[in-house]
Amino acid sequence: MRTIPIVSSLFLTACVETPSYYYAPEAARERIPQEAPQGTVEIASRGITNGPHGEHALHVRMTVDNEGDVTPWTFDIRDQQVEMQGEGRAEPQSANAGVQSLPELTVAQHQRSTVELYYPVPPRMDSDDALAGFDVLWQVRTPERVVAGRTHVDRVDRQDTETAAPIYASVWAPFWWYDPWYPHARFHDVLVVRPHGHRR
Repeated sequence: MRTIPIVSSLFLTACVETPSYYYAPEAARERIPQEAPQGTVEIASRGITNGPHGEHALHVRMTVDNEGDVTPWTFDIRDQQVEMQGEGRAEPQSANAGVQSLPELTVAQHQRSTVELYYPVPPRMDSDDALAGFDVLWQVRTPERVVAGRTHVDRVDRQDTETAAPIYASVWAPFWWYDPWYPHARFHDVLVVRPHGHRR
């Protein structure tokens, strides 16, 4: 009887494959505001994965940490874009977080807020093999001003680095946000084309 869980465990271990590459931002943590830092923005990615409906999606994890600002920070997930060279920019098609206020989040003093963002993938980039890298264009509203930045994310072969490669598991929070116009959105130049009247 004891051999059954052992065999099952070995089978599951054998079935788990470690990807040959991972996605690493050039600057995983940005201090903001730059002129008088009160916290950070952190970017991470699992690359192209399955979205909430099984569709191909580009995953980005964004964490905003308000370490010392008494006045809360805010950010709107619709302002967080990705840019792929030759494809243009896109807004998230869906997002997952631990707060009900989506698509806007508030980060009070000494609080961290993490959101999982899922972006549409151009047809010719349906796998990580076709995506060498991308840029995350993020924005956070602080009392002083809107702080904006660009974080480049590269695909890195595991065999080319001696450091431990991060593996990001899915974090399923209780609250979801979906863009009702997503089926009409697509990459186009540097804008996302949407039906008339939709935000931006």
